[in-house]
Amino acid sequence: MAAVYQQNLSNPSVGVARVPRAALSVCLVTLLAACGGGGGSSGSESAAPVALGAALPEQGNYLAITQSELTLSEASRTGSVSVARHGMASGVTTVQYRLVSGTAVAGEDFRALEGQLQWSDGDAAAQTIQFVVESDVRSEGVEDFYVELFDISGNESLGVNDRAVVHLQDSDCAPTVAQNISSDTTLSAPCYQLNGTAKVGGSAQLEISAGTTVIANEGASLLVADSASLFIQGSSELPAIVKGAEEEAGYWQGMSLLGSSVLHRVEHAEIGHAYNALSLVAGTMGTFGNTVFHDNASAAISLPMQNADTLDNSNTFIANTRGVELTGSSIAVGETVTLPEQSTHYTFASGIVNSGKLVIEAGADVRMAADVNVLVLSTGSVNAVGTAEKPILITGLESRPGYWNGLQYVSSASNDNQFEHVILAHGGGDPARSGNIIVDGLETSIALRNCVISHSAGHGIVYDSSSFQVDLETVVFEHNRLGDQSL
Repeated sequence: MAAVYQQNLSNPSVGVARVPRAALSVCLVTLLAACGGGGGSSGSESAAPVALGAALPEQGNYLAITQSELTLSEASRTGSVSVARHGMASGVTTVQYRLVSGTAVAGEDFRALEGQLQWSDGDAAAQTIQFVVESDVRSEGVEDFYVELFDISGNESLGVNDRAVVHLQDSDCAPTVAQNISSDTTLSAPCYQLNGTAKVGGSAQLEISAGTTVIANEGASLLVADSASLFIQGSSELPAIVKGAEEEAGYWQGMSLLGSSVLHRVEHAEIGHAYNALSLVAGTMGTFGNTVFHDNASAAISLPMQNADTLDNSNTFIANTRGVELTGSSIAVGETVTLPEQSTHYTFASGIVNSGKLVIEAGADVRMAADVNVLVLSTGSVNAVGTAEKPILITGLESRPGYWNGLQYVSSASNDNQFEHVILAHGGGDPARSGNIIVDGLETSIALRNCVISHSAGHGIVYDSSSFQVDLETVVFEHNRLGDQSL
């Protein structure tokens, strides 16, 4: 066996960090460049007329919001105010803007928004600040928030109507999602309630349109069975939203795709407050991207590990305990499962018998549920090649020694058993063979370079074999309770 060399490699935290709600509001905001202005309704209710402020001064170089106040319904979905440039319009001018909570709360009643407006020399055209308002099922009366201008740079000044108040009126979320849907159905009103269990069956397609909010009551779920399909089609300007009536992780059960359809599409959606936001049990996804998963008690997405590489990297994940949960218990001979980098972690829900090839790409974060072991048989391999800039993390879902049982190789002599720039931690939960890596059988061959093996409940590497080849180059062993290696 080759010599073991040491170098100082950092061992980043492998815990699950929860993002504050305020951060979610900022993450979800998209400037609504394609939306209609003036706060007009795109649903069944119309917004109250804009109340214009007093006449603005005719003299002076200044920027001002042309409306001092406006009134919108929660069903309006969007609103806007106009900012005018008065005076000579000389030089380049920039001004910052933001939405500020009053009795209406950012992230609950409206989307937090910050940005910048800019005028070039000679440009005197008005510019628009557009924003999104939220639907809910709470009775709140009229609530207010503010649009503010601040931090101006250029030849103009502020001080004239640089703050407008938005009055937000309650809108009754009366429509409900039908309990049994057997024909094509489109949800396009501003708001629907999801009560109990709703099932989409037969060959029906359920569509949730851009700008529509589905509010799930406690314990509710949406099941898509048979050859039925789910089509959530929002836009960057107006996402389709499915959320809990209360902003609590696990408040409702989530959406489960149980049938044979290969036509499920989810684009520009926001799904929150569920147990598992979206579970792919059978069938496949046709399109899946540009979706925000937030505050879900278990997984943002649960799907078979063989489908992991169908997810692109356009999705956003915030505060989902299990990230992308991978289901299934085996990789067949000749089969390859690939885990690309995501902006969240993967979680293996159960133990795996690997007779094929598991590829973990640079930057991937892989976490094991309690007592999971990965058994690599003679025809199987694990290939985890990261880089210094994008290391790979393989650890427990909880950061404690022995949380999972480790990687056990049984007579796997594949040249694909390569680990580079990998942090492997918190294994060793099997008392019979307690290690992050267990070398078993005959002729097992593994190469590890620039890796950290740490926090095992037993050894870093356990050798339970009389014939093996384990090549170690610049490998650091840290905090393994029984020692680095069992030799």
